[in-house]
Amino acid sequence: MVKTEAMCAVLSVLVNQHQYGTPLSQDDLVKRAAVEHEGDAKDAIEELARAEYPCVRVNPAQGVLLDNSRFGEALDFLVLKCNRDPQELKWRCSHYEGWHTHEWWPPDK
Repeated sequence: MVKTEAMCAVLSVLVNQHQYGTPLSQDDLVKRAAVEHEGDAKDAIEELARAEYPCVRVNPAQGVLLDNSRFGEALDFLVLKCNRDPQELKWRCSHYEGWHTHEWWPPDK
């Protein structure tokens, strides 16, 4: 099972370094995530690409990037699972076009 801390670190790097869809190489992303074990960061990337919040796309030729169609879910993951401040994310991601309809706390299932 992938550790939430590793997933938070990887997703934080992707959001903090988000440059309108510019991918990061997997090696660069792993280094920037600064996870204790390199394998944990690689597992986190794979999990974020297929998990409950599939908000990351992995293209072996280009690298890893946020799935812009699932950007809101990436922000939700950071708030709900990683304890990131919603206001800081809103400031950092002011280009996100979904702010006017975004709800931070998803309804109970």
